[in-house]
Amino acid sequence: MKKYQILLFCIIPIFSGCFWSSTKVDVMKFQDIHSAKLTIPQICKPIYRSKGTGVAVVNFTNNSAFGMRDSRVSQSLVAITENIVKQISGFHLYSREDIDKIEAEQKFQDSGLVDDSTLVEFGEMIGVRYIITGSLDNVKINNKDYRGLGHLATFAGLHSNNRKTQIAGLLAGVVSYVASGTKVEVTLSVKMLDVQTGKILFSQTISDDVSVGTGSKISNNAMVGVIKSVAIKAMPQIKEPISKMARLQGYLTKIKFDGEEYIGQINLGIIDGLEDGDEFELYDVGENIDPLNGNRSCEVLNTPIKLTISNQIGESYSWGVLEGETSRAKIYQIVKRIK
Repeated sequence: MKKYQILLFCIIPIFSGCFWSSTKVDVMKFQDIHSAKLTIPQICKPIYRSKGTGVAVVNFTNNSAFGMRDSRVSQSLVAITENIVKQISGFHLYSREDIDKIEAEQKFQDSGLVDDSTLVEFGEMIGVRYIITGSLDNVKINNKDYRGLGHLATFAGLHSNNRKTQIAGLLAGVVSYVASGTKVEVTLSVKMLDVQTGKILFSQTISDDVSVGTGSKISNNAMVGVIKSVAIKAMPQIKEPISKMARLQGYLTKIKFDGEEYIGQINLGIIDGLEDGDEFELYDVGENIDPLNGNRSCEVLNTPIKLTISNQIGESYSWGVLEGETSRAKIYQIVKRIK
């Protein structure tokens, strides 16, 4: 038995290197070099304000028979979707104020952001990778009112001389009241578009319902509240699938060289959930101008350079080993974590 224990202790260190490998770097052995700096066009600067993949939530169209002109429905659905996006690490939500500003400058309107090609064009303008939108597809109202029958049964029971009939009449009255009510079923569609490819990455139809008490008619104001309530219940279903698109990102802040290999410092650290061994791709940025309409957008281009995070991880920065065509590495290049 003892010889097996000795053999086990000999084997464990060999395999532990496979499971607990560490990229060790002694930063003090590296020298600062005169590194080139990437020129950041004005239109690309919003990318540097975040540590996540840019995403914008735009208007939800109303395809239902309810409230075709009530903008509060779209506003409510956009706000609920934005709250879900905010909960996902690796996403940077483009603010509603920034969207409104671009819309005003480019003469876009939420009502015009309907077809996929227009959404992609708009996404390029504001510099996001993903656009989330959707629609209110159906609002179904189910009224069930058994109170009249309940009143008759209760009346019959109260005026009967038979004890069992009296009890049955009272029970029927209670059951009819409980069974009565108005239930509103709401059906929504949500989709996410990749601005770079124009493809729909995610599309889902969700539905849920809510009881709103007894009544034959619901006012417009009340219906907006009902739709919002149902959306709050149903929308969390989209969180998991869209979170797969989120990628942590930052940028290169320093480059050092020891005569053999390059290391780079990035503006991400412990507070961003970085771990030893995390891998990043490096990207250049540039301004793109459409020759037909003159629209300007920020172009993000992949480079043949990767960075692997070392054991040198600070609170808000970290060092990693650069690999690939390291001579092309520049300060301010975008780094995106590889999933």
